[in-house]
Amino acid sequence: MSEENEQIENSLRIKIPLSFIEELVLLNWEELYMGIKWNYVSPEAAIEKAIKYLDFNDSEDIIGLASLYSNEISSVNYYLTKILSNNKSTDIKEIQEKWLYLVISWLRKNHANYNIIYAEVNYPIKELFEKISVVWDDFKHPESLGKIFYNQEVFDNQDFQITEANNTEDFNVFLNNYLSEQSIRFKK
Repeated sequence: MSEENEQIENSLRIKIPLSFIEELVLLNWEELYMGIKWNYVSPEAAIEKAIKYLDFNDSEDIIGLASLYSNEISSVNYYLTKILSNNKSTDIKEIQEKWLYLVISWLRKNHANYNIIYAEVNYPIKELFEKISVVWDDFKHPESLGKIFYNQEVFDNQDFQITEANNTEDFNVFLNNYLSEQSIRFKK
């Protein structure tokens, strides 16, 4: 199992449905577990995935997970931990990158639903680039998304720092490039 100390924040309280995730990528059990741990997907997604696996797998743990009712969500972690103990561990950075791609993809399509940063003091945000910046911060500034935010003068001439809404056209180009690259990288 991945290192437990690799906590990712979810300042916008984004929840991604399993159906959306499955349109973009295949998640292994560890990746799903980490998404649940980081609160980007609900524990019910593990039950959904287990139900889909029943035809292909007769593991007692997957059967147990698939048999849970919605009021037994507290048992999801128990079954996932057992399933993970029998599987090869995935690199935590790779898991984080895949979830970053999923979160950014979801936010790109649904950003109007996320207008508050939940912190010690909650405050509103409205622009997509602000929301992407919050996610980038939550994921501890990964390089794969970094060129969108780095200052042009410090780094190469393709990079820029968003300081005003008039930079949104450039931002959208960089964001589309990022999503295209990650789509190829994590293709199902």
